[in-house]
Amino acid sequence: MIDYYNNLFYSGIGSRVCPEYIAKLQAAASKFLSTRGYVLRSGYANGSDKNHSLNSTKSVDYVVKIPYNVIPTENKHFVVPNFEDYYEIMKTCCPHWKKLDEYSTKLHTRNICQGQGHFPEIPIYSKFCIAYTENGELKGGSATMLRYCERRLIPIFNLGKYKIEEVRYSLRDFLKEHMRVESLDEFLIRAKETAKYADIHREMYEKF
Repeated sequence: MIDYYNNLFYSGIGSRVCPEYIAKLQAAASKFLSTRGYVLRSGYANGSDKNHSLNSTKSVDYVVKIPYNVIPTENKHFVVPNFEDYYEIMKTCCPHWKKLDEYSTKLHTRNICQGQGHFPEIPIYSKFCIAYTENGELKGGSATMLRYCERRLIPIFNLGKYKIEEVRYSLRDFLKEHMRVESLDEFLIRAKETAKYADIHREMYEKF
């Protein structure tokens, strides 16, 4: 079961298109965090969201509508939020909100829930956010969530800011700081174990 009032939520978000080595790290990070009791918040979009969601044992995906080809379980939840509750917050984090069509407005609005959950009267903020955008820039729907995290002082690790040879160790150090644990060598082992992950995940994309 997922306790919506626990304080071990983190956000895993980012672009729909990402390099293979980023997909591996997203998967490894989510697998590792699951072993430490963390619950993922994401959006179940192709790319970064699913890289996290499909590799987390406990997750809450905020969606515009429930995907027709998934079966929610007690540890894998899909939530369609009350968009009106978060619309005003979204406008402060999305400079071009006036130009959005109805569907895009809902997508940007649900992103707020990825940072605070879907109980507006009692927001439970994510401990940190693992993101990927190209070159670490504010792009697409992820930009709304990243601005939200900045304003709520939620620590962000954007995989896109780092060179391929340094990103794994930089992510390890980030998790070590914000999880307050002595060693994250296990994370590096998991990251190496997922070297064959990309081919498996491409098959997952075809299913979903």
